[in-house]
Amino acid sequence: MREYQEQFEELKPLMLIKNRNLDENYFISSFISGLKEEIKPMLRMLKPANLTEAFELSQRSEER
Repeated sequence: MREYQEQFEELKPLMLIKNRNLDENYFISSFISGLKEEIKPMLRMLKPANLTEAFELSQRSEER
């Protein structure tokens, strides 16, 4: 999970360079879409308010 999160954080600025209109909800949705199938439903249900919260919730979910 940590590696996926790091890669996502590295790619986020590159995406913003190409499209400055991308908002936080886009990145939250994109992050969740790349998670393991067993983690996605719980994160979607919890509706993280920002990307940091999505990162934290996904790490906790994986630990369980």
